[in-house]
Order: sequence, then structure tokens, then C-alpha cells
Amino acid sequence: MKKRVIGSVVIIAAVLGAAWLGGVAWSRHVFLQRLDETMAQLNASPALSADQRELDRGFFHTRGTLVVTWPEVSYDGRPVELVVPWQARHGILSTHFNGHADVRSGNDGPRLLADRLSPGHQAELSAVIHHFRRNGELEVTLPEQVGLTQGPRRALLKGAVLKLHGDEQSLALKGRFDALELADENGSLGLGVTNFSSRRQRGKAGSEAADSEQRVEQLHIEQLQMHPQGSLPVTLKGIHWQGHAERQAGMLGYELSSRVEGIQVSQQGLGSLKLKLSLERLGADAASRLVAGMKRELRRSSADTGDDWLSLIEPVQTSFFAMLSPSPQLTLSEFSVQSPMLDQPIRLNGQLTFHGEGVADTRVADLRQRQGMRAFLERLQGSLTLTNAPPLLALIVGQSPDQARIEFDIVDGEVRVNDQALMPLYRLMSAP
Repeated sequence: MKKRVIGSVVIIAAVLGAAWLGGVAWSRHVFLQRLDETMAQLNASPALSADQRELDRGFFHTRGTLVVTWPEVSYDGRPVELVVPWQARHGILSTHFNGHADVRSGNDGPRLLADRLSPGHQAELSAVIHHFRRNGELEVTLPEQVGLTQGPRRALLKGAVLKLHGDEQSLALKGRFDALELADENGSLGLGVTNFSSRRQRGKAGSEAADSEQRVEQLHIEQLQMHPQGSLPVTLKGIHWQGHAERQAGMLGYELSSRVEGIQVSQQGLGSLKLKLSLERLGADAASRLVAGMKRELRRSSADTGDDWLSLIEPVQTSFFAMLSPSPQLTLSEFSVQSPMLDQPIRLNGQLTFHGEGVADTRVADLRQRQGMRAFLERLQGSLTLTNAPPLLALIVGQSPDQARIEFDIVDGEVRVNDQALMPLYRLMSAP
């Protein structure tokens, strides 16, 4: 009887052991396969090259040193390199990864963190890759203090951590730091505890929503202080910002909400701000081409266009006007200012619509002519309502100083205030 029990235990242990070894072997295989794919993707970029050095492909552990080189970026005449010694531990259905990272110039050049910004310390990396679920997490921890001082110039970052989580459809980034200090001969800028995040979600391939994409970004700063040389310090407390971009059915929309809970100048409280708006019905494909084209043009040209926004968009004008074709709409849900110096909070809200039918045929050359610019601006229609208007502003726009409610209307290329003509819109925009 005992022999049967022992034999059964041995068989079960052997089966479990084989299953465990099989799981480890599978994790190892998938990890190495994805490692090769990642290296191929890195080397496909013309701006950099990647290499795995001292690679040891063990059964339970894999070790190596990743070196990414940017040939066109140099320091002291040598190309800049990112060096990441790492180790991966293969488990059942997952792999645990850890290592550290630093930047150097050339094979024997000084290291940015360990030799310059945080002597003796480097960035620490920790990750888990879940092969079966096809997702993973990465945490990057910078040294407790990273900084540099050169004469009156000083930069210091404390307690910075980045966390990433991703799968086939989404990528999420979260980060925080305890403090950031910047100073030079012109003044100083300091940020307290800061948290930020970004999440990108794409539609599932092969589904009806395959072309859809969402991105949500958030920022929270406990306190920001600016102190220009020779001026009073300005402090902003409780800064909150959130942006939500969505691409769906060929359209791009964006929602923004932001608030500053307190504004002080030399300890004197001035009040608070709140903003909430949305922009809808932009042509998504055209917007993507516009952004890519402007980035390309800015890299290619060093010419200063100054205030000439027409010269800025001229190289990408086809994409710019196509983006406006779906008749985008801007909705200002709330802009409010509260202050102890005001009897009541100032509020502004309203909606503007750009009628884009046929605008794709417009060209920048048309807008350089007064008639063409007027026709373009006449497409903009809408109204804004200002509540509890300051008396000085009411006087500036030709109203009685006790006029608490002011209606701004944009109709047929003209700005109207409380149904009275103020000025043509092209003059307000300094158009030709």
C-alpha cells in the first residue's frame, strides 16, 4: 500500500515537475522571440542602432547588455549611447526582468547619471512580462536626487518614478516626482509633488472599432512657484489638468478640463481659475497628416515665421483645410475666475462653429487677399456670454460699466456686442 502511495506521489511530482519545466521553457521561448522582434524593430529606425552584448541564453535566466546608439547625436565628438545591463528570470507563463540604465558618450565615456547627475547611482528597471495574457508592466526608478549646478544655473529632480503597463490594445503611463527645481540668473521655478498619467486605448483589430483610438492624460501639481529676478514670487496651488482625445468614425474630438485652486503673489491671495471646453468634428486623418507635416517642416526649416501663421501652415495647407471640412465645433462650457477682489465670480461660456463645406478647395494664397480672408472668417459663427463682467471691460467694448451680462456674437464675419456692431472679425485677427 505504501509503495503504491509513494509511487503515486512520485508520478504526480514528476507530472507537476514536467509541467513546471514546460511552462518555464515556453516562457523562455516566447521571451527570446519577443527580444529578437524588439531588436529588429529598433534597428529598423534610421535614427538609431541597437545591439545585445554579452548575451547569455540560459534555461532559467537570460542575461545581456542592451546598447542603443544614436549616431547623429554626439557629445565630446562621440555618439550617445543608452546602456542597459539586464537579467531575466523565466517562470511559468511569465518572465521577471530587472536591470539598470545609464547614458554615456562612446564605449568609455562618462555616464550621465552615475558620473555627472547622481554620482554612484543609475536608473533602476523592474518589469514583469505575462506571456499568456500578452501584457506587461515596467517600473523605472531614477536616483533619489538627480541634479547639476553650474554657477547660477541649477537643476534638481527628486524622487522620480515612472510606471508603464501595456497590452496589444493599450498603453498606460504613470509617473510622479517629489520636487523639481530650476534656477538661473533670471530667476527660479519650483514644482512640488507632481503626478501625471497618460493612457492610450486602440480599437481591437478586425472589429468595427478598429480605427478608433482614445487618449486620456492627467496632470496634478501640488504647488508651482515662479520667482523672476527682481520681481515678486508667484505661487499656483492645486493645479489640475485633464485632456481626453478620441478618434472615431474618421472624426477627432478633444475635451479639456483644468483648474488652479489658488493663485498668490507674494503671499497675497488673488483667487482661482477653472476651465472646461471641448473641440469636436475635426477630420482625423487630415489632422494626423497636419501634425506630421508641421513636425517635418519645423525640423527642415529654421526660418522664423514670427506672427505669420499663414506661412506656418502653407507647406501643409491641404491637410489644414481638409481637417476643417467636417465643420468643427468649439464649446466653452466654463471659464470662471474667483477672487476676493471681485464681488462675484466672472464666468464665460458659449459655442463657436466653423462651417467647413467646400473649404477643402481653399488655399493660403486666397487668404493673403482681403476678400479671401473675409470669406474664410465668415464661416465662423457662434456666441459667447460673459457674466459679471468687470466694469473696465464693459467700457472697453462700448457698454455701460454696470452692464453685468455681455453677449459676444460672431455673425457674417463681424463681432457684435449685445447686438451692436463692434468690429469686423478680420480686423480683430490682424488679417490683411
